[in-house]
Amino acid sequence: MELNEAGRIAHWREYWDKDHAGSVMAKAHRRPTDLWLEEFIDIGNVGKKLSVYDDFVGRFGNIPDPELREQVVRALFGKALTLWDLERPDEELAVYDDIVTRFADAPEVQLRVDAASALSNKTYRLGELGRHNEELAVYRDVVTRFGDDLDPDLREHVASALVSAGVTLGQLGRSEEELAAYD
Repeated sequence: MELNEAGRIAHWREYWDKDHAGSVMAKAHRRPTDLWLEEFIDIGNVGKKLSVYDDFVGRFGNIPDPELREQVVRALFGKALTLWDLERPDEELAVYDDIVTRFADAPEVQLRVDAASALSNKTYRLGELGRHNEELAVYRDVVTRFGDDLDPDLREHVASALVSAGVTLGQLGRSEEELAAYD
């Protein structure tokens, strides 16, 4: 049975109440936009944590409700950070790509900012892994995707990408390109 948006939200609430009826969070918070993911998952149980993130995104990732979309991006960031802790970089990078695919063109400014943050996290991780050409490509992607956006937070991400690209080029001994990056 295919549920409409209201039906899926009601289903989520029923799922939450049934599976977590005894928890403090279930009693205090019933809205799907509450930060329930971080509250009810035992931090020590990483497998369950990843499973819950995947379950939540699978169930609600395509619903256009703005509050659910915000929660989906939080779940994806939670998953990426968990994968970071587990030192599973390729999976972590794939999650950042998923965030960008889902939210880079979103009408909600905050979701576009989240997509830019995912790209920023990706550049940091690529730099840690010594994958500098990929890192530089992601900096260019930030500028291409968000360079014309007027939102101040997105403009900050673009400026940071330009400066960081220059710094990376300098560290790689590519001084002419570094100077061009700052122009």
